[in-house]
Amino acid sequence: MSPRDEKRRIAVISDSHLGDRRSTLKNHNVVKKLIKELNQGKKIDELILLGDILDLAFSPFQDVIRQAQEFFERISSLDIKKIIYIPGNHDYHIWLLHIEKRDVIEPIGNEDLPKLPNYISQFSDKESFFSEVLPDDLEEKFVIRYPNYEFENNGIRYVFHHGHQLYGPCVLFMGPGEALREGKSLNDLLIANSPILELIYYHLERSKEMRDKLFAAWEKYGSPGAFIVIINELLDALAPKLARWLISKIEILWMWVVTKKVKKDRGVEIDEIEHEIRDYLQVSGWQYQKPLRFVFGHSHVPGRKEIADNLTVVNCGSWLKEDSNHNTYVLIEDNTLTLRKLGEKDPIV
Repeated sequence: MSPRDEKRRIAVISDSHLGDRRSTLKNHNVVKKLIKELNQGKKIDELILLGDILDLAFSPFQDVIRQAQEFFERISSLDIKKIIYIPGNHDYHIWLLHIEKRDVIEPIGNEDLPKLPNYISQFSDKESFFSEVLPDDLEEKFVIRYPNYEFENNGIRYVFHHGHQLYGPCVLFMGPGEALREGKSLNDLLIANSPILELIYYHLERSKEMRDKLFAAWEKYGSPGAFIVIINELLDALAPKLARWLISKIEILWMWVVTKKVKKDRGVEIDEIEHEIRDYLQVSGWQYQKPLRFVFGHSHVPGRKEIADNLTVVNCGSWLKEDSNHNTYVLIEDNTLTLRKLGEKDPIV
């Protein structure tokens, strides 16, 4: 048996949104059940945290760190060989801090010019921000990667990605289809979309007043609600008195457009974004003749679909109690992939 064909036991969790009051993983009993299900007297070769594990968008930073410390302290009782963290849109700011430190701050400190950012990389152990929130026994097992984590086992290629580069406001500047048509690389795609990720999912929410507005719009309109708030704030600043009537009409039109015409990424099922998934995988270097399993999250809708003879797509779901089907995760044992719901004996698929 070659090293790449070894038997591996892998658990995948996405969209826990630690820091958010709705996260079920802040509940001690839920975490205890999860540990019991994953344990079963067997080691976990890899625990893959598939993005939006932390919620830096709508949650105060101190709440995020506190809940993260509690969660990682509890799961340290699991026999885990390695933890892979792939940032999503709500915890993207952590990745950007890593990149800025490596490619901008450190070169300037060495009296060199800043480098062009390269997002396709990894940080591990004490290089990672998480060394500050992890218990000692997990620190050396921790690797943060972006945008994908990939490996091959028994002739099957696995690709893990949060899902935010597939569709929705995160690809406002460049989508995977556009990158494919223009011959752009995966790193080009990531560089193009980085500013909008930072703006919407971190900087705007640092003001409590703006965070409350964005949260209310998000609840009502889904992801496009952020743009409704931004447009309204800009118009208010440009014409606070003279154009209130015009602003209200433009806002009504914008709300109609985003709710009727723009695809929401929250709640999207796999069959609605098959084309986008194929485009993204091609930009990432996938060749159609090789079997591949693509595992993602982001939309909070758990599911599995064979969208080609050699392409299986799985969405992990979420750990937000507001979602109709929450507390779901993926388990891979000896190349058998199942989508499971916490507390249920039989897998969903």
